[in-house]
Amino acid sequence: MTVAERWPSLPLAEWRDTANTLHLWTQIVGKVRLALAPMVNHWWNVPLYVSARGLTTSAMPYGAGVVELTFDFHEHALRVETSWGEARSVQLRPRSVADFYRDVMATLKAAGVNVRIMRRPVELEHVIPLDEDDVHASYDAAAAAKFWQMLIDVDRVLHEFRGRFIGKCSPVHFWWGSFDIAVTRFSGRGVLPRADAGVVPAIRSSPHRARPRCRAAVVSAEHVRRGGDARRVGPRRARAPARLAHPVRNATQKRSAESVHRRAS
Repeated sequence: MTVAERWPSLPLAEWRDTANTLHLWTQIVGKVRLALAPMVNHWWNVPLYVSARGLTTSAMPYGAGVVELTFDFHEHALRVETSWGEARSVQLRPRSVADFYRDVMATLKAAGVNVRIMRRPVELEHVIPLDEDDVHASYDAAAAAKFWQMLIDVDRVLHEFRGRFIGKCSPVHFWWGSFDIAVTRFSGRGVLPRADAGVVPAIRSSPHRARPRCRAAVVSAEHVRRGGDARRVGPRRARAPARLAHPVRNATQKRSAESVHRRAS
């Protein structure tokens, strides 16, 4: 495979409509993971992951088994597979977000998975409920496959970058809210709350539990193609000593998770 094939050109202007539609489709699938996966610190239970076929939720617990949803950019389908033998798919083709939403939820139900999600998109300036969005309805299969190919190589670079750091570090994951791939390093140094911090940031940065400072790395294909070195994003630091969780923070996190599930139902 040539360099041009590994790092294909994909100007946003050429696939903006497809990108916007695909972004909202990933939000539908990501919200299913949010509803089913157990809570993890930093909301690491909600992203998607680059796979050999596209983007996947990984296995999510449901009843006595697991269910997995995968965007397959080879066959251009959303795969719904369960540990009890169900294997169904939803076609990726030019179709509205509302139509995709209805098809995904019906397919999950047919596979024996009953789940409800919050239908409001997140991290977007202008939002239309997912089950009412007939505006975004574009899908260019070639552009989507190019985007996935770029994610594969960025994922590989970030995994190498992550592997050379011995401190606390996030997984390499794809955030469906912001529609980007990222990894986060934590230095372990405490950070004092800002003077204009709200209640939650102030609690999270309280002296009872110092908030680790972190550095996030989002490496683009263009950055790597130009010779950028992802390994220089942050200092190599030892992992901070483990601390007991602050009870106030635990209660805040629990209330936040319960609130999300109430809104989903």
